[in-house]
Amino acid sequence: MMRRDGSKSVAFGPPAMHVDQRPPSQLLAEELQLNRLEQAGEAGQDAGPHGMGPAPVLQHAPGGDLLAGLQHPSFTTVEQFYRVGPEDSWFSPNLRPDKPVKFELGSFTVPDGMTFLVTDYVFSVLRQSGADPFDFVVAAPYRYSGYLGFDITVNRTRMSTLFYQLDPAPAQLFRQSFVAPGSRVNQAQFNSARANRFGSTAGEGTSLLPPRPNVQGPRNMPFTMVAGPGSSVSLTCVIFRRVMTPLAGVQGSVSGYTVPSTVMSSLFNRVRPR
Repeated sequence: MMRRDGSKSVAFGPPAMHVDQRPPSQLLAEELQLNRLEQAGEAGQDAGPHGMGPAPVLQHAPGGDLLAGLQHPSFTTVEQFYRVGPEDSWFSPNLRPDKPVKFELGSFTVPDGMTFLVTDYVFSVLRQSGADPFDFVVAAPYRYSGYLGFDITVNRTRMSTLFYQLDPAPAQLFRQSFVAPGSRVNQAQFNSARANRFGSTAGEGTSLLPPRPNVQGPRNMPFTMVAGPGSSVSLTCVIFRRVMTPLAGVQGSVSGYTVPSTVMSSLFNRVRPR
């Protein structure tokens, strides 16, 4: 602006504003997406267009990985250990696969308002050490699996689909996958069916668990059985063949956590694929 004397004056005003050239529909869609991410607690540095997402949330973890290994006070550790001594029925000559002996090692009733998460169990066969009457030695894994097996149920219901052929089946002389449907049943199939029906009168059959340290399912995957309020977790043993070796007993343990049902329901609602 020129003055009368020829000098120039400087005009002060608001700075020039940057105008976003994106269409309004695109801006609205991106704003709605950011709102949804923030409400779900998932907004991070990568949310929204590049360079326009919210700042990353800084986390301070004193002690390094210590917090990740802490147990929340709402989780109560529970472990039940049962041990049963031998009796004459274990060594009876009348024992056979279709007439087994079944007994309960122990059971645990979940308190009202709580949920029991079974994360581990162990079944073992005991032998005398020879040094003291009450000094027991745990037999090697899978030993005596041709004589007895174990089971763990919730309200008398098995929580998994299992098949353990503890009673050996006769060798098959042909490949069953190549048998045409509706063909005549041969002797080998009868033998296999007879071997797989053992313990059926006790209800376990081919779902009996062998004495071993690892739980059912893949070894590198987590294992959890969920028992609701008032549920009964039972450990049982089935002896389906006469035991010829003197045994000191059998034992079983189950361990996990009891959590308030309201807390457990909230946690399960947050377990979802992303």
